[in-house]
Amino acid sequence: CIFVAIVIHYMYLVAFGWMMLEGVYLYLMVVKVFNTDVKMKLYYAFSYGKRLVFSLSICIFVFVYFYLFSCWVSFSNGLVWTFVAPVLLISLVNFIILIRVVREMTRLQNSKSSDTSNTRQSVKACVVLFPLLGLTWVFGVLAVTDAGLVFQYLFTILNSLQGLLIFVLHVLRSSEIRHAFERRRLQWQTT
Repeated sequence: CIFVAIVIHYMYLVAFGWMMLEGVYLYLMVVKVFNTDVKMKLYYAFSYGKRLVFSLSICIFVFVYFYLFSCWVSFSNGLVWTFVAPVLLISLVNFIILIRVVREMTRLQNSKSSDTSNTRQSVKACVVLFPLLGLTWVFGVLAVTDAGLVFQYLFTILNSLQGLLIFVLHVLRSSEIRHAFERRRLQWQTT
């Protein structure tokens, strides 16, 4: 039970690490306009390494103090905050990044198009970026409130579409992948 809980806890934290890196990458690309060719090793070290140290320290703490009383993360022993606190922090950072990116996009488009078009582009950007940056987890946190049922449905629907959205945005809409697929298709047709 504890081993499975540790692995799940770690993998969720890694996923949130990648969501935060997605937000930072987006921020650097849109707001700061830096060269975004950062080494993937740095991304891996941040996403996997930092979370591993955090998860292992929590595991040691849990094993020593709570092993006899509970399996893992629960409200009763307060360990739920070892997951909720990093998720809320990353969500807050990504929300700030989302606001900055949308503001920068509308600022760039102000000279090019009408207010209606700017509003439409901003709403579209928010709809696309909200789940991509993991902000749907805010509904997961709100699911434990008195109005929990509504937030549980929102959280479940939006979270289950997150993988599909990432696939569409990073694979199907990627010009590099479309060109590679087109080259491969032409190779298949000639053979």
